[in-house]
Amino acid sequence: MEVQAIDPQVRMLLETVYKAVEDSGHTLGQIQGSDTAVYSGVLMHNYKHITSRDLQFLNKYHATGVTPSLMANRISYFFNWHGPSMIADTACSASLPSHKAQIALIRDCYARASLDINKQADRPQFFEAHGTGTTAGDPIEAEVISKTFFGNAEAETVGPLYVGGIKTVIGHTEGTAGLAGLIKVPLTLSVQILLVDILEAAGVRFTAIMGHSSGEIAAAYAAKRISADDAICMSYYRGLSVAFSTQHQVRDGAMLAVGTSQDDMEELLEEPEFKDRAWIAAVNSSASITISGDSDPIHQIQAVLQDEKKFTRRLKVDRAYHSPHMLSYSSEYTAYQKNMSIQVNPASRTEWFSSVSGEHNSALHDELKGPYWIGNLINPVLFKQAVEKAWSDSGPFDMAVEIGPHAALKAPVQQVIQDITGRGFPYVALLQQGMNDLESLADGMGSIASHSRYVRAFPHRSDKAHELLGHLTPDSSDREMRWRHSICPKEVPWLSGHRVQGQTIYTGAAFIVTVVEACLKLTGEQPVSLIEVLDIVMGQALTFDEDDAPVEVVFTLSDIEKQQESSCIMGTFNCSAAKGKLDTLLDSLAHGQFRILLGTALSTALPEGSSQPTSLVDVDSEDLYASLDHLNYEFSGPFRVLSGLRRKPGLSTGFLPGDNTLSMLVHPAMLDALFQSIVLAASAPNDGRVCAAHIPNHIDAIRVNSHLRDA
Repeated sequence: MEVQAIDPQVRMLLETVYKAVEDSGHTLGQIQGSDTAVYSGVLMHNYKHITSRDLQFLNKYHATGVTPSLMANRISYFFNWHGPSMIADTACSASLPSHKAQIALIRDCYARASLDINKQADRPQFFEAHGTGTTAGDPIEAEVISKTFFGNAEAETVGPLYVGGIKTVIGHTEGTAGLAGLIKVPLTLSVQILLVDILEAAGVRFTAIMGHSSGEIAAAYAAKRISADDAICMSYYRGLSVAFSTQHQVRDGAMLAVGTSQDDMEELLEEPEFKDRAWIAAVNSSASITISGDSDPIHQIQAVLQDEKKFTRRLKVDRAYHSPHMLSYSSEYTAYQKNMSIQVNPASRTEWFSSVSGEHNSALHDELKGPYWIGNLINPVLFKQAVEKAWSDSGPFDMAVEIGPHAALKAPVQQVIQDITGRGFPYVALLQQGMNDLESLADGMGSIASHSRYVRAFPHRSDKAHELLGHLTPDSSDREMRWRHSICPKEVPWLSGHRVQGQTIYTGAAFIVTVVEACLKLTGEQPVSLIEVLDIVMGQALTFDEDDAPVEVVFTLSDIEKQQESSCIMGTFNCSAAKGKLDTLLDSLAHGQFRILLGTALSTALPEGSSQPTSLVDVDSEDLYASLDHLNYEFSGPFRVLSGLRRKPGLSTGFLPGDNTLSMLVHPAMLDALFQSIVLAASAPNDGRVCAAHIPNHIDAIRVNSHLRDA
């Protein structure tokens, strides 16, 4: 119970400190009772906010488990440390370095090593610095080093002290730009794989997946057809084959993005000066085409299209991907793939649609070990066709998520879906150019995540919880209304008065009263003449444990049908509860039907009772309740109110106290008293005819006159 309430940050912090103590070579006994100080930087309070959403089910250890000020205290308490114990909740400045503290630390370290930093012989010749590379950070760090070793007047100043940092070592790759160009494809893929893993860890599940060009490798991984290792190796060898092919490349290649249709581009490429020199490399959408081929004709085509005022953009590549140019690289790529021994997994639930064929990829298996990826390199990218096929076979979809370094495919995807549906479509790119990756990823994940109507409604709820029903849930409709309630014995004063065989039991009368109250909520301001609760089945009793833990109860009116001609509303009801842990399914406790007769509330809505029967014998109410106590009915308070009792076999009469202050039409205790009178009709006190406690489990009908409100 307490562990569930503890913030995971605290749990991880405890584990980290424990391992740190282990690594230091100390035992817990050695440091127990020491003056060890604990300073903890605290920033986020997500767990506190998450566990506070439903205030009806707060853990009893919630306050001590999520209170930030206790994070350091819990560590001190566990290890029995008596030093200062405090937290710093000042964002990133919680670990803000102090130049004075740094100087003191360096000097202390040298002193412990019996070295005198004032002497040249004891000083280092090279000092490894953090090296932030910023005008704000580096001067401060340099000042610390200078004051530490040369700030004392007694310090020997002979000889230099060199300062460096690993951050200054890598720098710009300059002459190795070719190497950077080689590794950028597998690097892009590794980013895509990481994003796929993040989405999976967050619980995001894709219905359909498609990739564009080399992005199909990441798509195959996302669809669980190949492993991450195989995907990265395949991407690496794809780039290696094209960048450093041992075969001579006859023609310089180029690629051009064009804002036109496939038909228009095919017509232009049929011109003699362009035929077999330039090809369609990708069909992105109905108005977005990429062409590929020899550098000269690509340049000429761009000039022609610019004269026609059409959008063009040269791609920053020197190879004609997705064209016959790639044939010269295919043999080496094939050889690499054979050496890889790619393992292909069976098709998963996530549908993968090929941009090589524009069709479904579920039937492919051996092809994914090599031949498919050769086609992926040489053939045009049929991205538009893949999106259309995915929409027709697996759509419609909630939204599209792009997994890559920027939103390169947003416009094509939205255009294709606009052509299909005639309307816009939500689109999220997890990374965007010119934006911090963490911020972009957080924005993207935030767009994917959506608060349910339950969550959105909770902080804006204005209605007061009904004593029996609780709150109306946001998923209610005109055909079905649902209420959710947390019933805690300590918060319902009258509930403890109904005990049977030593256990507090939610009276069956409360189920019936709940139906009546729900019917009044259903009708709203409409006048109600009569409420009938029919064919009532109470299959399970709702019991409460001795620790007074709250129980979640859900009450539903279903199949609501309004008959205008007869001024009648009919339907069914069901009452369920989570009797075990909160993550278990609800148990159905009671169900039945209801009927509401609309109209003016009259005292004559129900027929009057028969005239006073004869041959009745007076019964002392104390005798009745004494006999019920003997049967293990432990009634008290409002459940022990019958008076003026008279009976004969099969019949009993009595009186109930009136109370006009009740918020309900009928109080459950009042209705339960009617059930008690049935016991009196069946048996006189202590005559032995009833020898055990009985609880009602089926009632044909109960009719309630709404005139009781005004009586």
